[in-house]
Amino acid sequence: MTNKIIKNKISKNKIIGIICILVAILFIFLDKNLFMDYFSIIKGNLFFKSNNYKNAKKSYENILEKYQKNDLGNKKDKVNEYIAKIDKNLINTLYQNKEYAEVLKKENEEFFINGNSKVKIADELNVESNNQNEQEKFQTIKDSYEQALLYYKNAMSVSSDINIKKNYEIVQKKIENLKNKQEENKEQNQNEQENQEQNKDNQQNNQDKQNQDKNNQQNNQEQQNQDKNNQQNNQENQDKDKDNQQNSQEQQNQDKNDQQNNQENQDKNKDNQQNSQGQQNQDKNDQQNNQQNQDKNKDNQQNSQEQQNQDKNDQQNNQQNQDKNNDNQKNQEKNKEKINTNTESVSASGDNIIYAEDVPDERKEELQLLLKKMENNEKQSFKNNERVLPSGKDDNKNRW
Repeated sequence: MTNKIIKNKISKNKIIGIICILVAILFIFLDKNLFMDYFSIIKGNLFFKSNNYKNAKKSYENILEKYQKNDLGNKKDKVNEYIAKIDKNLINTLYQNKEYAEVLKKENEEFFINGNSKVKIADELNVESNNQNEQEKFQTIKDSYEQALLYYKNAMSVSSDINIKKNYEIVQKKIENLKNKQEENKEQNQNEQENQEQNKDNQQNNQDKQNQDKNNQQNNQEQQNQDKNNQQNNQENQDKDKDNQQNSQEQQNQDKNDQQNNQENQDKNKDNQQNSQGQQNQDKNDQQNNQQNQDKNKDNQQNSQEQQNQDKNDQQNNQQNQDKNNDNQKNQEKNKEKINTNTESVSASGDNIIYAEDVPDERKEELQLLLKKMENNEKQSFKNNERVLPSGKDDNKNRW
């Protein structure tokens, strides 16, 4: 593979060498300017064949600019022939460089290339997505395809190349597909429009339904509030009726009480009149009673003086009784001491216990007399204490 590449390079170098020799010969025998033009054309062709369309275009445009500015004189026909060839090469270069709009700007008779350029522009426009109106876009594409068909017709009139006819049929198919697509898009747009309108109607209906539901809820709430208010009003009316009935009953009771009070007042007035007479009689009796009470008070004062004297005597007697009681208590204590002394003498041994059955009869009688005497002294002391109990001045019940 490497040897093959090397051989190809050697072959190209040989060709280039041969071309240089031929150019040198032409440079010697031909006009220098014309030779340089040939050289520029050859250079442009080499750029074109190597797909360097940009430099090829530059070379061809330089030659065209030169010939358009200079006065060609008797070389005009030959130069025009060169210009035609250069134009053709330039158009091919622009087409290969995908500058289809620039191809169409050139006035030429390359109908096949012009038709292909129109198709390329229409295809690119058909693929592009922009904000252009779809109807206008379809119309522009359709016009480009139809102009391409005209170019192909002109090309078929001067050439029998089968590719021209094939392209013509392809573009016809494109136009047919475009029409079908346009119809589909139209139907789709119509459906979308209908769907949008339907969606808009649905949205409106939903909004209306929501508004209606909201109104219904509001009405229901208002109705509930109204019912609640009615219930409250009914309850208030019932309470008022009940209060009115109660007030009416109370009023009737009050009227009845008023009648009873009036009757009672009449009876009281009558009683008061009677009482007034009775009071007068009572006052007269009271005066008599007062006189009697004064007399009684005078007697009571006299009795009171006597009672005081009696109380004084009672106090003296009480004092005497207390003194006797004190003497009796002293005697009792002395008797108790005697009993204790006798008891100690009976049990003088300290170790032997003397029981009642061991005491002599004479001693038993002595002890019984002593106990009886003590009992009588205690009774007498109790009676003396009762006689000195405090009492009212006019109360003689507790006195002896």
